[in-house]
Amino acid sequence: MHRTRNRVAHLSWVSAIFLLARRHYSVGAFAFRVGATDINTVQAIPASDFDPDIHYRHDDNHEFPETPVLLESVLDLYECEKMVCDTLMAAASESTIVTLQRKLKSVTGKQETSMELHDCTLTQGIDAIMDSTHADSRFIFQEGLLEQDNQLALNSLSKRLYAAQESLFTDEDWLQHFPSDIRPSSCVVMAGEGATSTLHRDPLEWTGTSLCLEGTKVWRFMAPSPTVQVVDELLHSYRLESIAWDDEHDTALSAGWQSDFNLFETRSDDVPSAQALDEMESVKKYELMTSIARDTSKLEPNLPLDSTKIYSVIQKPGDLLVIPAHWWHQTYGLEPSIAVASQRCGTIRDAPRLVHHILETAGLAHDVEMYKRLYQDSFEDSTEPPRQIVGRLFQDIAVSLSSQ
Repeated sequence: MHRTRNRVAHLSWVSAIFLLARRHYSVGAFAFRVGATDINTVQAIPASDFDPDIHYRHDDNHEFPETPVLLESVLDLYECEKMVCDTLMAAASESTIVTLQRKLKSVTGKQETSMELHDCTLTQGIDAIMDSTHADSRFIFQEGLLEQDNQLALNSLSKRLYAAQESLFTDEDWLQHFPSDIRPSSCVVMAGEGATSTLHRDPLEWTGTSLCLEGTKVWRFMAPSPTVQVVDELLHSYRLESIAWDDEHDTALSAGWQSDFNLFETRSDDVPSAQALDEMESVKKYELMTSIARDTSKLEPNLPLDSTKIYSVIQKPGDLLVIPAHWWHQTYGLEPSIAVASQRCGTIRDAPRLVHHILETAGLAHDVEMYKRLYQDSFEDSTEPPRQIVGRLFQDIAVSLSSQ
């Protein structure tokens, strides 16, 4: 990767890989017709203008308590390139093992026929991602990669990204006070062309974040309208445990929501390839990608669109996406990308949801005295600092579980 960067220093990581792997793509003229736009647009603002109490959290007069927002240029392109080439890729070695997810669709692309999981080195994973297509997509979702022991450069990168995220908010992140063995980690996400995440909403009902470092990502969201429960039922959602208390009881403390529906089930033949997009002038490219993201005839979901409100946005390098609790979301790759997904639990709004979620998931919400002792509708005016509240939460859980 260093050799690539030295030979073509003016190109992005994605462009450099395309240059070296051009044999994998058939490049030709393509036709694109902008169809009807059925999807709303996520608000996008410069990061320097962001005020969470204006752009993210809303009062009772707003349709939703929180809405997704894209913060542009949290990092500049030079910072992103250094993080990818000088830190992430430099740390790639035979000992850096990741899990590659490969999805194979039928010839029509309408039915997922199989999914394979392969352990491989980070370098091998990147090579595989560059061969990704809609019908044969490759995706890496690697939690804890930046927090590995004895990886000082990766640990430093994790701290820099966290600092960039937290500089945008005014309330304290409670997750930093979790016990180290169950504290949620960041996740390095590498997606090839045609790759999708699962359709899901996040565990612990926290605020999710995604910081794109390379390439672009198409995001679609389903609003919690008319209610969270109605959308959950519409999507035939099921729960996936994400954090467990590491004791003899192995009690789940958190569970996310997932669905087997797909907001990007089929892809129109006239959607340009990643290679074709890479060769376009940037302004034209992003305008075209935005049109594709909003047009359900180009990237067609397999659920009724009139069932709920759907929003979309294109995330570029340096952009940070803020993802509210209760909003279902899924990503799609029109071109390869690298991003770091993370999360926070702010004192305002997030903290009450988190405490309730943990007690309910652990089966302790029925303990009236414990619930009264730990849960509050709002922690904004609490005289007890978040560190102590979180400490009491896990102490009480440990005591309760040990007595069972």
